[in-house]
Amino acid sequence: MAVGRNAVSLLFTNNHNKYTMKRFPYLLTWFLGLGFLFGMPAFRTTTVAPSFVSKAWKIQSIKLDNPVDFNGDGRPDTELASFLDACTRDDALIFEANSNLITDKGTLHCREDEPAKELTGHWIYDLDTHVISVVDLKRIDDTVQWKVLESTSDTLIIRFDVLPVDGRTALKATMTLKAAR
Repeated sequence: MAVGRNAVSLLFTNNHNKYTMKRFPYLLTWFLGLGFLFGMPAFRTTTVAPSFVSKAWKIQSIKLDNPVDFNGDGRPDTELASFLDACTRDDALIFEANSNLITDKGTLHCREDEPAKELTGHWIYDLDTHVISVVDLKRIDDTVQWKVLESTSDTLIIRFDVLPVDGRTALKATMTLKAAR
């Protein structure tokens, strides 16, 4: 089973209360408005942006804590990056200082009409908890939380919940990204 760009994006979703999700676009607009009004609190507490900002990050690995047989071959899989299509593996994420999340599509494109770079979401970083909250523009009613375990000039390691396989229990995964050169 090959996992493409849309299926992989499902890995980064969380299940939420439907009442909250109906109100989420309004809450998000209100929250972002306050954030801009008060100078983006994620950067207000420090004069230096987090080390992952304004760099292109390529996925090196996505490791599951508890293996699951994703491809039906009878062997549990721990590494999910191997399921990404080549055109997705060469993509890079860019966390811009203005809170835009850009996807650089790399040299291999999944579609002929695919742009070289695309605004795919917005993010905010909590300096106290070391959590990046990401809103995907294709699913604005779903915010995902990425816990930053390590952030250096060339490595970004984040921890997140993977879409539950059985519909109930979220799996934990650790993604390692390397700065593109």
